[in-house]
Amino acid sequence: MAFIREKTTRLNGRTYRYYSLVENRREGKKVRQRVIRYLGRFESKEDALIAAGMKPAYLNRLDDLDHNRRVGLQWEHEAEVELRALKHEITYGIHERVQKAQDEIFREGHALWDAGIPWGECERAVERSEAAAQRETLKWIRSHDVEYDELLSKRAQGHNTAWFALSQAMKLYGRLTKEEQARARNIPIVAEGLAEREIAARKSSL
Repeated sequence: MAFIREKTTRLNGRTYRYYSLVENRREGKKVRQRVIRYLGRFESKEDALIAAGMKPAYLNRLDDLDHNRRVGLQWEHEAEVELRALKHEITYGIHERVQKAQDEIFREGHALWDAGIPWGECERAVERSEAAAQRETLKWIRSHDVEYDELLSKRAQGHNTAWFALSQAMKLYGRLTKEEQARARNIPIVAEGLAEREIAARKSSL
């Protein structure tokens, strides 16, 4: 496995750091280092890692958190879209069912009246039909409860995943050195967290 090797030299009272990309190789009973690529002089090991195409661990961690946040936000968005569609379907379905039941009950009442059934019996028959229609509509609404609850759970899970990733990213950012923070600001999750902090600070100062 390749890694970065650092060598320091002092010249005229100044320290210079030179880095190489190396790997360990076993030759018999001995382990020797083989230089894969000479990287040159850098101010820090992080700069050398980036030059070698090897991100420092904290940048990899922030990338992972950024990915988790984007996944969480996607879950939340998808669930919200599906919830709106389901609400529309239920609302339209209720209206359609109520209208259809009213038409059928109206026709049934008139048919009974036209058949010479006394008005009191017609009223009771209509009331029974209305109660049956209400039970069927309620049953139809409840048939969507599981799907609705699953979408609510998905939305909450997405929101919590995104929020947790952002909070962890900003905690990690707070532990970095100023040089590391300057590199980390290019990662979207850090930029977003800093923007939210600035907005919160402005609101609190009003």
